[in-house]
Amino acid sequence: MSGTPPSHVYYPERTQENPGTTTPATTTAALNESGTPISNENATTTPYTSMHQYRINRITDVAFEMVGKVIGPAPIDDFLDYLPRPSNGNLAGIKDSAKKFKNIDKAGSEIATYPILIQAITPLCPELEFVDVHSYSAADFYGKEVKPDIGVYSKYCERSGIMDIKKIEMIWEVKYSPEDDPFEADDDEAFQRETDDAILTLSEITTYATAHQAAQFRNHIFSALVFPTYARLLRWDRSGITVMGSISLSDPKFSEFFWRYNYASEAQRGWDTSVDTDPRLLDDYAREIRMKLRLRESTPLARMSLGPGKGDYLIGNPTYIGTTSLTGRSTRTFKAWCEKMYTPMFLKDTWRIYSPSYIPEHETYAKLKQANVPNIATCTEAGDILDHITRTPENVNKTWVKSQPNGMRTFRHYRLVLREIGRDLFSFVSTKELVTAMRDAVAAHRHAFYDAGILHRDISAGNILITSLGRGLLIDWDVSRSTNVDALVTEQAERVGTWYFMAARLLHASQDGTIPTQDRVDDLESFFHVIAWVALRATAHSLALEELPEFIFQTFEAWHLDKEGVFRGGRSKMDLLLSLSTHVSFGNEPLSHLMVTMARSLAVRYAEPITRQELDNYNGCMAIPDDQLPKKTLKYHPVTLRQARLANLEREDWLQGVFDEALLLDGWDVNGRPVPHQIVNRRLSFTERRKTQEEDMVEEEDTMEEDTVEEDTVEEDTVEENTVEEDTVEEDTVEEDTVEEDTVEEDTVEEDTVEEDTVEEDTVEEDTVEEDTVEEDTVEEDTVEEDTVEEDTVEEDTVEEDTVEEDTVEEDTVEEDTVEEDTVEEDTVEEDTVEEDTVEEDTVEEDTVEDTVEEEDTVEEEDTVAEEEEDSVEISNQV
Repeated sequence: MSGTPPSHVYYPERTQENPGTTTPATTTAALNESGTPISNENATTTPYTSMHQYRINRITDVAFEMVGKVIGPAPIDDFLDYLPRPSNGNLAGIKDSAKKFKNIDKAGSEIATYPILIQAITPLCPELEFVDVHSYSAADFYGKEVKPDIGVYSKYCERSGIMDIKKIEMIWEVKYSPEDDPFEADDDEAFQRETDDAILTLSEITTYATAHQAAQFRNHIFSALVFPTYARLLRWDRSGITVMGSISLSDPKFSEFFWRYNYASEAQRGWDTSVDTDPRLLDDYAREIRMKLRLRESTPLARMSLGPGKGDYLIGNPTYIGTTSLTGRSTRTFKAWCEKMYTPMFLKDTWRIYSPSYIPEHETYAKLKQANVPNIATCTEAGDILDHITRTPENVNKTWVKSQPNGMRTFRHYRLVLREIGRDLFSFVSTKELVTAMRDAVAAHRHAFYDAGILHRDISAGNILITSLGRGLLIDWDVSRSTNVDALVTEQAERVGTWYFMAARLLHASQDGTIPTQDRVDDLESFFHVIAWVALRATAHSLALEELPEFIFQTFEAWHLDKEGVFRGGRSKMDLLLSLSTHVSFGNEPLSHLMVTMARSLAVRYAEPITRQELDNYNGCMAIPDDQLPKKTLKYHPVTLRQARLANLEREDWLQGVFDEALLLDGWDVNGRPVPHQIVNRRLSFTERRKTQEEDMVEEEDTMEEDTVEEDTVEEDTVEENTVEEDTVEEDTVEEDTVEEDTVEEDTVEEDTVEEDTVEEDTVEEDTVEEDTVEEDTVEEDTVEEDTVEEDTVEEDTVEEDTVEEDTVEEDTVEEDTVEEDTVEEDTVEEDTVEEDTVEEDTVEEDTVEDTVEEEDTVEEEDTVAEEEEDSVEISNQV
């Protein structure tokens, strides 16, 4: 995108400067009986396996995903060359058709233009059918309605209705106002426009193109964007978009393009001819194949070829499809029936990065097998498919290109077959099986790096499978890289992998916009994000369901564009590593222990550096003889801990050892079953999101003005009304202070004699409640000493909620709305003597509970270490 990116960037990451808005996270993938994610025929995906470098699984407003992926304006003649000039056909009809487009601008409305457009173009294209589909929509595509204006079909296809996204050849989007054009006039210095209307249109047509390619086996597609007096033709592939310059509707070359398309072959139109989707396929033994692959009877079958001399495979619906973004590898996987071997296998259909820096995945598997790397799959065959390669990058250096593409890649169509068929991570039957599979993947990663010299670089939930024996496999090595020093030096740093699970430092980028080179520890951090992501979505934990979508989104998905046009994120991931237990606690204790242990060492990458004072203190401790210094003083000193954790990250066996240690712990059966959290997602459009931001800002201002706390009334022997000042409402903290008073005098103090009072319930201190469950505390018996209060002042309380109900205290007994089963022993208050004109109050000092209640089910070990660290610091300071 030329110029400065819009300030209202879609789904910005929440920061202190940018508080953001509440946005639900992605929906939980549907699971079939075996736990495998299932897809409908119009292509869906499991979000945890999104593969594209910037794939956020948000199709609405995908215009921002297309930054640096748009090339234009292509000259008309150059664009026509995408389709050959047919030797047959009615050339004379082109001029006649062009004349019929002249009156489009006089139609009066957008809908009124549809029949005029269809009638003008139909005579030129005897093999195509142009249909008004504006009243019909395809299946929902990730919260975005796919509802174009005109659909183009082959007259020979068997479509299921007016709008059949699986059969459509081309989509026309019609706009009646030129203000909706996402591209500038051809003579303008810039090419892409940045107005709201322009961004909405680009988002809309990109969504349609993405849904179009996801629903079919396609190498590329064409579409048309039509205005009353002119139009733009577009070609889409996995690298990006080539946009033709504006052309008058009455220009014969506009009609000529569709005339050429009519006579083009299926391959020239963009169909993948290596896949046979004939519905009559395998009539004789289709039922047998479906039973072998455990498919429903209604599942359509297709034959997919790996090319001449290689095998053919029968497939059903994909088990995973990663085409939620227009560009990228667009991976799909299938349970496939090998006709040659007569056995089921795992087939991966993808677009690999076509570059000398990347070797085909099957060659990587060969190197891994040669080095005896454990826990990897067996590749039986693979290869590039026909001449399928993206052509958009061919135009990058053309003289007519106005906006320089940013890191546009070339992709090559590729298929690979594996012998093993595994289950995805969400199909785990227990948390111990989940951790076991993760442990095996960690071992594969370790041996691949140290024994085969290969760094995986795409650790994600979709790239770890669970076998029938409950063990793990690490797959998808297509963006792996040799650890050879020369290879790394010549490589330009870039982001690869899955955004959800990439290390925070890679997403955050440098101040100058450069991306750090991905290393081994980045992959280790990705393992933490994978297990955290799965555990949050499918195990017992302390987060409430209404909090979970926003927490997942902000931690794993949030991103924003900086002023240099660089995608940034990762702040919330850093925060999760630095303070895991303050955000969430997990119900399964061994799992919680594992994650806390991982986070402690990984967080050292983002922790504040050691201060000069801490370093001087450490050096002072080191100078003291060992027999004069308590052992734990150095053991838990901040400098010692930092050095130890940095050393962990350098150890070859550290992470695998952490998993092995956790698997030996007791308690895996407690809260060890999967708990799928059904997260309802509502995706906001660009306009809705901006409106929501504005409404939230207004609501925040109103809330700050209106939040008040109602008066507390205390009734006693000689007590008149007590006035309580308005409480300030802050977020995330709830501590209700209970003040018991024996005698209150207001305005006029009368002489009273206060006899000995016995307070049965002295104080009830409510613990800060982070989540749904709070452990019971027992507060030991305290002796409350006498205090003197000159005036009747009730200190302000910090309350999380907007309103506090009235509390009524009668006869020295405090009744509270919410008390989490705290047992308070009876305290004895010494006799108070009140002299004339002086009222002395008995106030109860709050008891300090030495062991504050942790968030739910947080491992006890963390508290112990924290206390020891505090003791160490105190001793160090004394030294």
